[in-house]
Amino acid sequence: MTPAGRALLDPNLLEFQRRTIDYAHQRMFVEGQRRFLVADEVGLGKTKVAQGVIALATAGKPRNVLYLASSSHIVGQNLRKLATGAVVPAAQGSLSLLAMRVHGHVVQGELIGLTPIKDLRGDHFGSAHERALLYRLLWRKHRALMAQPPVRKMFQGRAKDVTFDGHFKTAIPPSLHDDFERHLPENIVQALSDRTYREKHRRLIVGGLRAALARCALEKLDPAIVVVDEIQRFSSDLMAGMPTPQVAYMLERPLLVLSATPYQADAPSGEPEPHKGFMDLVGFLNHGISGRAARVRTALKEMEQSLQDEKVSRERVAAAAGKLEKLLRLFMARTERPHDAHVERVVVNAALDKNDLAALRQAIALLKAASPASKDRRHRFAEFVELWKSTPYLLSALGDKYAAGRDIRELLKKGPRRLRTPSALTVGQLERNSSLGDIGHPRLRALIGAMGRDAQDHRLWLAPTVPYICDPDRIPGVGPSKTLVFTSWSAAPPAIATALNLHAELRPSGKKKDLKFSRISKRTGVEETVRSTYVLAAPLWRFAGHSDPFVAMRGAGHPLDPGEMVARVRQQLLDAKLLKVSSSAKGAKAVETAVALNAGANYPAPAGWARSNLESASDLMAAVSRQDSASVTTGVANDLAMMAAAAPGTCAYRALRRAVPGLGRKSARGAWLSAALSIGSSIVRLFQRPAAVAIVEASSGRSKVDYWQKVLRFCLANDLQSVLDEYLFLLARDSSEKNPSKLARSLAESVEVALSTAGGLHVVRPKPPSKQHLAARSSYGVAMFARSLGEQDSFPDEDAQPTRTKFGTGPHGSPLLTAFNSPFPPFVLTTTSTGQEGLDMHRYCRRLAHWNLPVSPLALEQREGRIDRYLSLGVRTNIAKLELPGWKGGSKVRLGREGPWHLLLSEAGRRKDAHRSMLAPFWHFGAGHPIKALAINVPFSREETTWERLQEEASWYRLVLGQPDPRRLLERLANGDVENQRQIAGLRLDLAPRPKR
Repeated sequence: MTPAGRALLDPNLLEFQRRTIDYAHQRMFVEGQRRFLVADEVGLGKTKVAQGVIALATAGKPRNVLYLASSSHIVGQNLRKLATGAVVPAAQGSLSLLAMRVHGHVVQGELIGLTPIKDLRGDHFGSAHERALLYRLLWRKHRALMAQPPVRKMFQGRAKDVTFDGHFKTAIPPSLHDDFERHLPENIVQALSDRTYREKHRRLIVGGLRAALARCALEKLDPAIVVVDEIQRFSSDLMAGMPTPQVAYMLERPLLVLSATPYQADAPSGEPEPHKGFMDLVGFLNHGISGRAARVRTALKEMEQSLQDEKVSRERVAAAAGKLEKLLRLFMARTERPHDAHVERVVVNAALDKNDLAALRQAIALLKAASPASKDRRHRFAEFVELWKSTPYLLSALGDKYAAGRDIRELLKKGPRRLRTPSALTVGQLERNSSLGDIGHPRLRALIGAMGRDAQDHRLWLAPTVPYICDPDRIPGVGPSKTLVFTSWSAAPPAIATALNLHAELRPSGKKKDLKFSRISKRTGVEETVRSTYVLAAPLWRFAGHSDPFVAMRGAGHPLDPGEMVARVRQQLLDAKLLKVSSSAKGAKAVETAVALNAGANYPAPAGWARSNLESASDLMAAVSRQDSASVTTGVANDLAMMAAAAPGTCAYRALRRAVPGLGRKSARGAWLSAALSIGSSIVRLFQRPAAVAIVEASSGRSKVDYWQKVLRFCLANDLQSVLDEYLFLLARDSSEKNPSKLARSLAESVEVALSTAGGLHVVRPKPPSKQHLAARSSYGVAMFARSLGEQDSFPDEDAQPTRTKFGTGPHGSPLLTAFNSPFPPFVLTTTSTGQEGLDMHRYCRRLAHWNLPVSPLALEQREGRIDRYLSLGVRTNIAKLELPGWKGGSKVRLGREGPWHLLLSEAGRRKDAHRSMLAPFWHFGAGHPIKALAINVPFSREETTWERLQEEASWYRLVLGQPDPRRLLERLANGDVENQRQIAGLRLDLAPRPKR
């Protein structure tokens, strides 16, 4: 790679990623391999590789780029990661509507996210806006046909007249009319004219029209490259014999495919030849290249024969592997982790007790009454038992998706029946009036036991890996973790999350705590800023510039208890001459003094995000005269030091300065202040939730101080400064944004989105006795300890709606995933295979639970890869054990970029060679296993014997790439004699790009 090309890439890339970027770009744009696959192992940064290829492909000229992924979750998560200096993320939207924008304006240098259901398929009915646009485009040339009421009704669908007419009246650029009519297939107009066909195939008609409009958009965009992520999820859309017009256009462009498992290898191909799915992929990637697919097929057969010999020869297997590697490297690259175990896999036995069997008997008795004579009775009862093994409180969770759920619903309609615990939850438990009691499910008990303190501690955020405040109960070098749970049954995730919320959350007291930023004054009738809330939420910028808990901890050489931290921060403020302690000082109140000492904050003009708080903060700053120093009593000085050390807005102000390069410039100061205010306000709103109030009150004992003071003490005791230092550092490191003001705003949006969403107690039955909880979008109110992926978000705070940006809801698209990837709730995320591919869940999670085991080693790798990623929690925990040179000594405060994580990563980089791993220090560092995977097995289940087989197959499955029945071949190897196993030990297909000499 040339020095100019290297300068375009992210400086944080490791050498193996740079090699892959260089190789992929060379093959695609120099040597003519128009379609190329990057199949790096899960978690090794394929998205960063794609970003590098995009940077090289668009160098020198602003070009558009398309990014195609299987779900909006993945698109939203990765768009910003793919951005470069020349290509920025654009709004997610359909290609059909995008045609309006690209024909009305010149669009260059945009990264546009697409999904297959919405943008590739020819049978999608589209939105009312899209159909109105299509109706308007057809109106110019086919007015008589369009004017027919049945035709209009077809396009209008369920949309109201006013909505449809409003979209219809939108002005359309003349060039779009011309392009659309040029691409419009004549047979679609004929189909519209045929009433019978129109009524029967309206989706195909609208889908064909949307495809023509999408083609108009694509031709205007003229993308430099199309990036396709996790192609195995929608390969049929791209590899169809007769692709839709928009797919056909995309296939003419350079195509970069990203997938660790690019074909569905779990299912046999049904023939003795190499796997059909893999060969389809080979043919797709080598379209128009004569003979290459045939040569790959021959090499695969030779590989299979070498592995199936009665006496396996290492030399023959290695020779076959070498021939296959040489061919595959022409159109793909794959980097794998070295064989140094990252994952500690542990079996957790879920013991049955009499209550579990009682729950099963209760459930079966109800099912017998509900399905007395069903034709598939035996199958239904067998499925029901498997559901019971996986779903806590089954009768409360079983919905209409299952036949048994529908039968039970119909039975309950006929007359009231009491659903008894432990087979179901009660209204009293769901309304938090009675405790959950003994856990009524074996797997749930096992999971709670394996989580240890993480299932018992009442917290509002995860403790940092580098503590400034000591926790006497903390095990050195271990630390807490969130938990990711994978299940096989769709009924299980919400049931697990609901039960965990009832087990782990304190019962809300019902007392509301007011931490409003402003309120109407009873005396004047004017809205005024609440100063006690201001000192919590707003940045006390002078305090932040002259005091720092990190410096205090570093000077001591160890984490400090809260009292000692307050004493050291107080001394920092005294040294800076902001405070003077005097026994004769009287009348000074802590809040008023803090506001006066930190007056003069020049907030930017309110606009959009955090608007109301910016207005109130600016009004207060305009009304207060700045005080350079204050003489106070020791008690007030301690209160001020506590604000300086732990107030959320002040902690955010410091953390932003450490995380964002260039934020100290005068031009960025307004963005710095407003971002800190936004983060501080979001955290303060968290403390108004009933569950948070219960936690703060429980931690305060019988303290009689005001609630805002309890919040401040909670933030100090729970090390908020270190939490934000770590979190904002990770957010900034993942971002490609170089502008300090924009990056600060982006970080603030991430925190706001993470703290603006909560879950609920989601059950099918029993129904709540009243409608008092419907506003929370959950039958029984909100909860935040555990969530299930795919559940609807609830917004429990009146003034805390999620920030809407042009990139979607937050930088990750999904508020729930943004929250799970933060130190804030939820602390457990449950999911089915929906969350198994393409999503990042690693920032604060190093514990994964296989509630049900995956079906193959590929699926095992995909699951574990969600949390075994770049700078994962497990890796950071090991890096945090380092003792840096000069850790002790030096207490002078100078607010700048020298935070703990810049220092730690620099030191880890100096020590990476000791690990003999190309992945050190970002994927692997230190001794032990950074990731823990739990296999939760119930007695008498098939999974007891599956776990050992899965782990054994995981060490060999890379050798069976492309084979017709990989499962059978793996079983043959696992059951073969010891000598054959010894012959293949350590062999693998090595498709990593070679370093240039």
